[in-house]
Amino acid sequence: MSNKKAETIRTMKYRYTGPKNGIGYSFSPIRYGEAAPDNNRIFIYDEDFSDMLPFIKQKYPLADARTGEVYDAFDPCWDNPIPKAVWQQVVQELDALSAEDPGQLAFIHSFTAWVREVMEQADEIVIYGNL
Repeated sequence: MSNKKAETIRTMKYRYTGPKNGIGYSFSPIRYGEAAPDNNRIFIYDEDFSDMLPFIKQKYPLADARTGEVYDAFDPCWDNPIPKAVWQQVVQELDALSAEDPGQLAFIHSFTAWVREVMEQADEIVIYGNL
């Protein structure tokens, strides 16, 4: 029997009310060439991430810093490695948003706070879609 703890992924929710296994995105911080950053992965349902996703999609095409592979567009079905410099731009743009719904704005700022926190240790965040 293994003593290894099961990895948990925190779910950030804003307006999603569907089933627990709904469509969405896992966000995994990655650190190049060293030990992985602390387990600080999150999951956001597609419905809750839909207002923020365009800010990421507009950054494409992107090149994977580790492999050099070029990704022409965001892939909702697979992995999307996004480097730290791009996340810094996305966070600035999201933090500058104004929204009529204070709950939506609080959710967006909660996400950008998470990105800033994990980027203190990580070199990129990979978004894995489950569409």
